[in-house]
Amino acid sequence: MIPFNPVGISESFPYFCEALVEFKDPNSDLEYIFLNLIQTYKVCLGEEAWEAYLASFPLSLKEDLTTRFSL
Repeated sequence: MIPFNPVGISESFPYFCEALVEFKDPNSDLEYIFLNLIQTYKVCLGEEAWEAYLASFPLSLKEDLTTRFSL
Protein backbone atom coordinates (compact mmCIF):
# COMPACT_ATOMS: atom_id res chain seq x y z
CA MET A 1 0.00 0.00 0.00
CA ILE A 2 2.94 2.35 0.52
CA PRO A 3 3.47 2.98 -3.22
CA PHE A 4 -0.22 3.72 -3.75
CA ASN A 5 -0.77 6.00 -0.76
CA PRO A 6 2.48 7.13 0.90
CA VAL A 7 0.71 9.98 2.68
CA GLY A 8 -1.59 7.48 4.38
CA ILE A 9 1.25 6.09 6.48
CA SER A 10 3.19 9.31 7.02
CA GLU A 11 2.15 9.77 10.65
CA SER A 12 2.88 6.13 11.48
CA PHE A 13 5.94 5.61 9.31
CA PRO A 14 8.48 6.44 12.06
CA TYR A 15 6.88 3.73 14.24
CA PHE A 16 6.98 1.33 11.31
CA CYS A 17 10.68 2.11 10.80
CA GLU A 18 11.33 1.60 14.51
CA ALA A 19 9.79 -1.85 14.24
CA LEU A 20 12.03 -2.64 11.28
CA VAL A 21 15.25 -1.65 13.03
CA GLU A 22 14.19 -3.51 16.18
CA PHE A 23 13.81 -6.70 14.15
CA LYS A 24 17.29 -8.15 14.63
CA ASP A 25 18.88 -10.59 12.20
CA PRO A 26 16.09 -11.10 9.66
CA ASN A 27 16.88 -13.50 6.86
CA SER A 28 18.11 -11.95 3.63
CA ASP A 29 14.70 -12.11 1.95
CA LEU A 30 12.99 -10.24 4.76
CA GLU A 31 15.80 -7.67 4.97
CA TYR A 32 15.36 -7.08 1.23
CA ILE A 33 11.64 -6.51 1.74
CA PHE A 34 12.35 -4.03 4.56
CA LEU A 35 14.82 -2.14 2.39
CA ASN A 36 12.42 -2.03 -0.55
CA LEU A 37 9.60 -0.66 1.63
CA ILE A 38 11.79 2.15 2.90
CA GLN A 39 13.19 2.94 -0.55
CA THR A 40 9.72 2.90 -2.08
CA TYR A 41 8.51 5.38 0.52
CA LYS A 42 11.57 7.54 -0.10
CA VAL A 43 10.94 7.55 -3.86
CA CYS A 44 7.23 8.32 -3.38
CA LEU A 45 8.06 11.35 -1.25
CA GLY A 46 10.88 12.61 -3.43
CA GLU A 47 14.44 13.28 -2.30
CA GLU A 48 13.89 16.74 -0.81
CA ALA A 49 10.73 15.81 1.08
CA TRP A 50 12.36 12.57 2.26
CA GLU A 51 15.34 14.44 3.74
CA ALA A 52 13.05 16.84 5.60
CA TYR A 53 10.86 13.97 6.80
CA LEU A 54 13.83 11.89 7.94
CA ALA A 55 15.23 14.90 9.80
CA SER A 56 12.07 14.90 11.93
CA PHE A 57 12.76 11.36 13.20
CA PRO A 58 14.38 10.82 16.61
CA LEU A 59 18.16 10.91 16.21
CA SER A 60 18.72 7.30 17.24
CA LEU A 61 16.13 6.03 14.75
CA LYS A 62 17.60 8.16 11.98
CA GLU A 63 21.06 6.81 12.72
CA ASP A 64 19.83 3.20 12.84
CA LEU A 65 17.99 3.55 9.54
CA THR A 66 20.94 5.25 7.89
CA THR A 67 23.37 2.60 9.08
CA ARG A 68 21.25 -0.46 8.45
CA PHE A 69 19.67 0.55 5.16
CA SER A 70 22.37 2.86 3.76
CA LEU A 71 20.07 5.84 3.51
